[in-house]
This record gives sequence, C-alpha cells and structure tokens, in this order.
Amino acid sequence: MASKIPLYGLIMAAAAGLIGSPGVALSQSDAHNLQIYAGEIFGDRLTAVPLTGRTPVLNDNATFGARYTYGLSQWFALQLSAGYSPGRAARVAGGNTSLGLTTADLDILFDVTPTLTVGGRHLVLYTELGAGYAWVSLHHPLLGSIDSTPVRLTASNDYTANAGLGVQYYLTANFFIDLDARYRYMSRLVNRYSQALNTAETTFGIGYSF
Repeated sequence: MASKIPLYGLIMAAAAGLIGSPGVALSQSDAHNLQIYAGEIFGDRLTAVPLTGRTPVLNDNATFGARYTYGLSQWFALQLSAGYSPGRAARVAGGNTSLGLTTADLDILFDVTPTLTVGGRHLVLYTELGAGYAWVSLHHPLLGSIDSTPVRLTASNDYTANAGLGVQYYLTANFFIDLDARYRYMSRLVNRYSQALNTAETTFGIGYSF
C-alpha cells in the first residue's frame, strides 16, 4: 500500500485546485450517492488449529465492489455495499487454492464534518459501523490431518461486521473521490475447526452524488 500513498496525495492535491461549488454532503437529507471502489484486503488464519502441521490462511489480495449511500440527516447516512475478493487459501498441505469472497453489508455512517470545505469543495470525514453476510467459494476442499485424523474442510458462509473511517473530497458539485479503511470481522470461512477472522480493508473509490 505504501506505493499507492503518493498517488492518493497527488489526486487530493489536484482536486483541491479545482474551482466550483462545494458539492452535496454525504449525509445531507435525501441525498444519494453511488461509487465504485478497489483496494486490498488483509487476511488472517482460517483455522484455529494447524492442518498437517501448517495453519491455513486467507492471503492478502485485491478487493473491489460498489456502494450506495442514502442521506438520513445532516449527520447520518445509510450505506449498502457489495464487494468481491478473488483471494486464495495459502499454507495448505495439499497446495494453495483459490478462495473467492463475496460480502454484502449495511452500514450507518456518521458525517464528522458536515459543513467543511477545502479549496471551495466539500470535504467529508466520516466513520462507519455495520454488519452483513459473507459468501465463500473454495476451488477445492482443504485436505490434511489434525491429530493424525484425516480431515476435509469446505467453505462456510456466515455473518460479518465492520467498522472504519474514511474521507470524501468533491472534484465537482457531484463527482467525488473516496478513501476508506475498515476493520472487518468474519465469523468463519470454513466448515470445521474454524476461527473468527480479524481482517482489514483499504480502498479508493470514485463516485457520483445526486
């Protein structure tokens, strides 16, 4: 992620030099915005115990998706989001395998700076808290042994929760860029010997407010 930080800084600097109206606040009553995003998800262990001497992990990988936000008031908004990560399960005795992760979340957003403008443009600092569901697709089961007993682990769908913060900057009255960082909890991704995952997501998005 370090190589991407200078790019984000250049984008924000260029945006600050544009001239125009401040834009529609994230949580302005009855406001809507749509955005697409891409970034990275940082993984965690998949199982609570080693499988044939090694503990399988969800590898760090790319993630992308879309978000829709509806303003409830000057301070609050609801956000519905869906994302996908074409990841993989690593440190598996039988060989790494692809692990597709799809998430759907409903979040409440709090606009920390509903009236802040920078360079004549609206700048939104926000926090978020929500929950949802995660669907998992394993290319093939994870095979190995635990305490000398052969085991076969398959995908398991379950609930997820997230909390984070972000910033939106309006390039025009309607178009904005978004930087977002979230902690994501996933209850489990495999059916047996599973453990809860503590992961993180960082994303960059482009959106339109109306």
